[in-house]
Order: sequence, then structure tokens, then C-alpha cells
Amino acid sequence: MLFFLILASFFNLNSVALSERSFATTVNPAGLAFSQGFELSYFGNKDNYSLNLYSGTLGFSWDKGSNSYYVADGIKLAENVYLGLGLKYAKDSGYGYYGGILLRPVEFLSCGYTYNNYKNYRFGFAIKPFKEYVKAYVDIINDKHFEGGIELEPVSGINLYAMSSKDGKPSFGIEISLRNLVFSGSRGNNKTTYGAILSVNPYPSLMKMPRVHIVRLSGEYDEMRTEGSFAMRRKMSFFDLVTALDSLSSDKSVKGVFLLLDHVALSINQVEELRNVILKLRQNGIKVYTYSENYFLGSYLLARAGDKVFLNPSGDIFIPGLGTVSMYFKTALERLGIKPEFQRIGEYKSAAEPFIMDTMSSYNREQLMAYLNTIYDYAKEAIPEIDSIFEYAIINADKAKEKKYVDSLIFESDIQDIIRKEFGKQVQIIRGLRNPSQPVRTAWYEPKYKIAYVVADGSIVQGESSDNPLPLPFIGGRNLGSSTIEKTFSKLEKDRRVKAVILRVNSPGGSALASDVMWNAIRKVSKKKPVIVTMGSVAASGGYYISSAGTRVLASKTTLTGSIGVLNGKFVTTGLFNKLGINLYSVKIGKYALSFSSYEELGPEGEEIMNREIQWAYQKFLKRIQEGRGLDPDSVDKIGRGRIWSGRDAKRIGIIDENGGILDAIKLSKDLIKGKNVKVVYYPTRKPSLPFANLMPQTTALDMLLEGPSYIEFTKPLIVR
Repeated sequence: MLFFLILASFFNLNSVALSERSFATTVNPAGLAFSQGFELSYFGNKDNYSLNLYSGTLGFSWDKGSNSYYVADGIKLAENVYLGLGLKYAKDSGYGYYGGILLRPVEFLSCGYTYNNYKNYRFGFAIKPFKEYVKAYVDIINDKHFEGGIELEPVSGINLYAMSSKDGKPSFGIEISLRNLVFSGSRGNNKTTYGAILSVNPYPSLMKMPRVHIVRLSGEYDEMRTEGSFAMRRKMSFFDLVTALDSLSSDKSVKGVFLLLDHVALSINQVEELRNVILKLRQNGIKVYTYSENYFLGSYLLARAGDKVFLNPSGDIFIPGLGTVSMYFKTALERLGIKPEFQRIGEYKSAAEPFIMDTMSSYNREQLMAYLNTIYDYAKEAIPEIDSIFEYAIINADKAKEKKYVDSLIFESDIQDIIRKEFGKQVQIIRGLRNPSQPVRTAWYEPKYKIAYVVADGSIVQGESSDNPLPLPFIGGRNLGSSTIEKTFSKLEKDRRVKAVILRVNSPGGSALASDVMWNAIRKVSKKKPVIVTMGSVAASGGYYISSAGTRVLASKTTLTGSIGVLNGKFVTTGLFNKLGINLYSVKIGKYALSFSSYEELGPEGEEIMNREIQWAYQKFLKRIQEGRGLDPDSVDKIGRGRIWSGRDAKRIGIIDENGGILDAIKLSKDLIKGKNVKVVYYPTRKPSLPFANLMPQTTALDMLLEGPSYIEFTKPLIVR
């Protein structure tokens, strides 16, 4: 007698190569590795029947005829290899164990094997030559018997079955799916059996309801994905948001998307990328509506990309214009007795300006105005009436409706009624981007090859990346560590499954040495496989340095990039100590032992040394750009000089290849490797840090002295609401 309960099931047939979901518990527990959610099933007749359920990957079954109980679990062992183990208890035979394995080496072939402690085994293989429409299998039982069957799916939601059991007698069956409820009936051996499934995750169904998604966008969307902890859920990254929203564009059952813009705070380049997704949704015939209690520039840019704009009756549009403010500290530092000493290459290299000048230089004003003009041109193209809106500055809801800046004034509670009116009463309303009613089909084959998506986010430092959530100067914010990027790219270089890398750079710069370490690691990989750089809000100075190592470089029109230049500096604090009544006495060996510390001024000779070193660093910067981008150092110097450029202008002067974002980088990567069946894998995921985990600076004054020149860019991406 076989140890396994062999169900005459017409749910995915009866093969060890095909069993999944709740029936996998007894047929082949490896199939539980695919399970999602919760499912309860019944199969049999009044004389003999079984009850099965699973939750997650854990399955339970009870067979009335043999009064047997089963519990099993399944796991993914490796790519396209799955393992399951189970325990059985029966009154007549006691306890026993069993196990199974599934191997799916290609998209159309599945192999299964099961074994138990009674040395009974079953081997089977199945083929799927025409996607889900046709499946066929053959199983061998203990080298003695054969079973085979075929499944046809003429339309979604109806499955027809025919199978031959080990005694050679045929059976036939039909299965009808109503999404979360499935019914079946079969006839064989002069017996009629029935089955039913109740599942949280629906099956492909005859009932196809049109859907509208209500998606709330709130707060910031970080470039770096953060895993959740016991105290907080995983936070959706900007990559997650863009790719999830884009996935709706190819879903034929999605008829509309209603965006609730709830104080969403995105950088201007993120707004640009998200606008492009909204436009793509509309191109695919999906209506996009937006609602907000108040519109600011960023949220209104998103809204105007859609079909209709809704505003709260007591809300307003607040877009007074575009502007940026820089604070200058020279006088304040003098009063404190602190003397800034900075050296720089490039008249546009403005990071040191706030400490060595009282007013904004003409060079800095020129580059900032040029960048604002790019944003203005982008806004003007998206919102032709932007000049009039600037003139109004604040537009109340009634005026906005009168001027046709919005379509209607509504409350958030009216949204569902509007959806029913626009799309019909039978439409299914889904809250969020994920569709819990999406039919689950298990892919037989996971793509072997991958495109790695790597995020390089933060100020560039030596060592490991770190994150301090406290927004404190110098010790707060995110650090992008050279060791972290070097290790990541070293793994990607050796991983044969990774066919291309997408590098998302969101960095204002930092350590010159760390930038060069990262440039070298990225360049090594780009010589073996494509590295597509997509710039985020800012990829300037060191951020551009590492970007130049890529095979192709993409940036949004509103990305802030460039700043090809070098600076170094320190603050001499002896005057402050004197004011505080603190006396300093030094003992040293070597003329310049303390010249580069905060306790002594550089002096003419020290300045000469530093100027020599930053000139050397600048020439290396130009050389790296020449190697990575193929640009002549002299021409780069002319467009460099520390000047920032918008992504639009960066394309014009040739320091990037194309204007585009995350989705464009994914498409370009797939085109370059000529691979359709590849998956994009996110690297690395940031774990949440404790509030004071990185409170202390990672480098000391002595470290900086030994490490040589370094620089920090004080560039913050423009956030628009």
C-alpha cells in the first residue's frame, strides 16, 4: 500500500510534478514552497473525502478513509529547485515521514520526486508546451505503475481534465473558478467525486472585473529601500513606487488610478520620473485622477499629468514661484573667532562660499539661476499657465475652479462615488498598488539571469555605508561608504547570473579618495558587463565622479549634476578658544605637524602644499572622466570648473548620454543584454538603524591629516511638494 494519499484530484491534476497549493501537502510537499496566503479545500464523496488547508508554506491534511493526518512544509532550496518535508500519522501504522523535490530547469518542464520511510517513491515529469493552455504529465510509481494525464484550459477559469490511473481506467473532470471559490467534478471507476476550494489568493477566473486603484502618496520616498523591524514596517522606496505604478500600465483589467496626494514631498527629479509613469498609464488607456487638500508645485505637476484634477473645497494651490536661499557665515565665524581656510579649483565650486564670503558670487548666482531656469522650463511645458499661477501665488479653491486650474472641488469621502460614476458600479476598487485579487499563477521557471539594481545614496566617505536618522550637521544624514560599494561590485563582477547592473546615484559628493575607490570598482564591472547609471536628485562632484565609470549615464532633465572640481578646507579655532579663555600649547616634530589641524593656520607654505594636492586631485578627476566617458580633459575642464548643470544641460554638453530615469535604465539594460527573461534584483537593502547608532563622526582630525585631501559638497536636492 502506498504511503502517500493519492487524490483523484483535478486541481492541477495528480502528478508529483504539478501539485501546488493545498493539495501539495499529500502529493508533493515541495509544491508548498509556492504557496501564498490561506486556502481550504475539500475533495471526495460521501464515503471518503479529504480536507486540506495551508497557511503560508505550511500545509495540513486529513483523510477520512484512512483516518490519517498530514503536516508538511516547503522551501526554495536554490534557483528553480524546491524541497518539501512532511509528517504523517495514521491509527493503523503510526507515525511516518515523507519528502519531495521539484525541479523546474526550463519554462516548459517540471520534474517531481517523492519518497517515504516505507521506501515508496513516485517520479513524474510534466510539460507545458503552450503556456497555461495545455499541461501533460506522466508519473512512475515504484517502477511498477504508470499514471498520466492532460489538462486543457480553453478559457481562463475553466479547466478540463483527462487522466489514466495505474489500473489503466480513465477519469474525466471539469473545474470552474469563480476567483476565490473553485468547484470541480470528476467521473471515473463508476464513481463521481466533487471538490471545492476557498482561497484568499484567487485562481484565474471567468469573472473578470475592471479595477480602479486608489493610491495614497504621502511624505518622502527614499532612494534606498529600508527593511522593517519589530517596531516599523518596511518603507516603500522610490524604486518600489515607480516600478509598482508602472506595472499597472500593462494590466488590462486596470481601468483607472486615483492618486491621493497627501503632503507628498518629492525631489523635482522624482516628480519628473513619476510624471512620466502617469503619462505612460494614460497612453495605455488608463484614466488617472488626482486629489489633494492643497497643491504645491510638485503635487500639481503630478496632477496635471493626469486626466482630472480634484481639490478640497477649502484647499488651495500654493505656487508662488521658484527660489533658493544660501546662508553665508563669514561674519558670524569672525565674531566667534573661527577662521575658515579653503582651497578650491573652479570658480563655480561654491561649497566653501558660505564660509569665506559675505555675499553670493556672480558665478554661483549664474549657475543657480541656470538650474532654476531648467525647472521653470520644465514646469512651463507641463503647465502652460504657470506664469499666471506665479502671479496669483495663492489660489483658493473657488478661484482655482473658476480659472479651470482644477476640474472639480470634492472631499476625500466623495472619491468612491466619483469612481462608481466614472467607471460603473461593477468596478472593483483596490486601495494601494498591490492587487490582492490578482489571480496567482506559479511560474515554472524563475529567470536564471539578473539585472542588479544598486543604490549609491549619501555623502561619500571611506569605509562602510551608514545611516543616522537625526538631521544634524556633519554627524547626521546618510554616508555612502567606498568599502560597501567596492564589496558589492566585486560580488557582481564574479556573479555570472548578473548580466547587467543599474547604478542609481544620489550623492552630492564627498571624499576624493573614496570616490576613486568606487570609480575603480564600478569601472572593473563595466568592462565585463553593462553598467547603466541613472542619476537621482543630485549626482554632483564625487557623485558625478563615480557615475562617469558607467557604460551609459542617464539623468532626468531636472537632476543636479556636474560640479567637476575639487575643494579642501578646515576651520582654525584658536581664536574661539582664546575668546573662551582656553590656552593651547603644542609640542611637535616636523614643520607642518599641526598645519593641517584646526589649531594652526596653514600659512603660505601650507597653502602651497594644499593647492598642489588639490590640483593633483583635479587632474585625476579629469583623467577618470576621460577614461570613463571618452571626453578630452581640456574640454571637460572648460565645462567643469566646479559648475553644476541640470540633467537637460548635461546632455547638451555631453557629460551624460540621455535624459531618463529608473524605468529607462531598466529598458536600456534589457536591450543591451538582449534579454527578456531576466529579473531586476535590488541591492543592497538598508536595515533600520538606532537613532544614535552613528552619532559620532567616523573620521578624526588625525585621520584626515593622514588621509590627505578630501572635500564635502553641501548640496541639497530641491524638494517640491
